[in-house]
Amino acid sequence: MNIFRLGTKEILAYRALGDDPPVRVPRCYVAEADGFRRRSILVLEDLSETAEFRTVIDSVTRAEAEAVADAMADLHARFWGTDRFAADLLPLSRRSATEIRIGDIIRRQFLAQITGHTADLIPEETKRQCRMFYERSGDIDAFWAAQPQTLIHGDPHLGNLFFEGAAPGFLDWQIASAGAGIRDLAYFATASVEPDLLRTIERELVERYTARLRAAGIEVDTERVWTLYRAAVTEFFLAAVCTAEAGERMQPLDVSRVGVERAVAGVQAHDSFTVLTELIDTAKA
Repeated sequence: MNIFRLGTKEILAYRALGDDPPVRVPRCYVAEADGFRRRSILVLEDLSETAEFRTVIDSVTRAEAEAVADAMADLHARFWGTDRFAADLLPLSRRSATEIRIGDIIRRQFLAQITGHTADLIPEETKRQCRMFYERSGDIDAFWAAQPQTLIHGDPHLGNLFFEGAAPGFLDWQIASAGAGIRDLAYFATASVEPDLLRTIERELVERYTARLRAAGIEVDTERVWTLYRAAVTEFFLAAVCTAEAGERMQPLDVSRVGVERAVAGVQAHDSFTVLTELIDTAKA
């Protein structure tokens, strides 16, 4: 919690979203952090009587996926290129040297030799390719940091969403950060839409997302965003495999197994590691 400033990031996210958030979140009554004691506290609205909660084992419908894409576009449009990342939201736009180093250690520990309960789901070539997460972590970070920045949720799988009727809401903002908005959409879609359905709608989701950004006055190129989407599918792969390798400490085994199945389906469908490699190599050239 403290090394990666998870409590502080969530406090900042709720403060940034404010009293008129662009997406549905639990109403926040208290959001306070004590930097000296390194503790934080949130008091949030009780949603138990009004909201439906699911896990990654479940899936969303096409209409629900479209609603989430719309909500993400609204969130990202509100904070697109905001100068607040140099002011009150500065902690969301930077990672400390310790965070970077510990992150690389964790990635190497979990990805160098994938041996956990989902190892059988991952092709050997994909196991080899995913080592770029620690072998080229600096290049990957630099590439994504060079894209237009906005406030992203960072972990929008189905377990961190809720639905009130057909309308989505977002929970658990502990890894909120400045980032490329398409990373949120790719992460959500890969984690939360059953793969056979996703393959038929994901291009339309990206087109819907970019059209909504343009309607908000943000210039984006759909083809470029589609390419970034294909690369960003690796984001959920990283989270799903590391979660599975941690065993039941992070998620029940049945949940993490479904997550890895969907992540593998995504990176294989898009050849995502190759796309990401080509993007970062081109950016460095």
